[in-house]
Amino acid sequence: MSCERRLWAVARRGAKLLRRIFIPSVLGICLGGGVGLFAKTLMLPPETAPLGWLFISASKLGEAAVPINLVLLGAALSRRPEAKGLPVATAVGIALARMVAMPLLGLVVAYGLTTAGARFVQPYVAVDPFWLVCLIVTCTPTANNIVVLCELAGENKHTMSAAIFYQYCAAPILLPGVLTLYVAFICHNRESIHGDMLL
Repeated sequence: MSCERRLWAVARRGAKLLRRIFIPSVLGICLGGGVGLFAKTLMLPPETAPLGWLFISASKLGEAAVPINLVLLGAALSRRPEAKGLPVATAVGIALARMVAMPLLGLVVAYGLTTAGARFVQPYVAVDPFWLVCLIVTCTPTANNIVVLCELAGENKHTMSAAIFYQYCAAPILLPGVLTLYVAFICHNRESIHGDMLL
């Protein structure tokens, strides 16, 4: 009997873990990746397909996602977070780690790829999209939709809201310095690449 109870407990924990992993946004990414693997020419045009109206309406909703996120971000930043939700020392640590330490780590990785990177990596390092992705991923504050993901996963959304609030408060002070450092590094990297090409 105890063996059956243990099996049921393990099964319940596994089901709970799967529910927390496969939240709607993760499922959407997986389904989108699966659809992206197939050639689009095999599908009917949306205007003549039987469910074309559904595709067009979903596309319109997708186009509205960014403005809606900005409105939600403004609404979230207009309210000061609760003091008991997140200690000040923790909030400062999160903001410094996200807005200072992570960009510096991104620069170290980018420098490693430009100087001692493998041959198959270096052609991609010289192009602008590489630096744009590095800049966006490492320098910007945490996205607003993380709060929604926390709520769907059953975590404390108020604490996450407070952490994001303090990051956005620190962004006007910390972001210009980090962006200046990034731009200086990119300009130096381009000069060295052009110098190598001339040689």
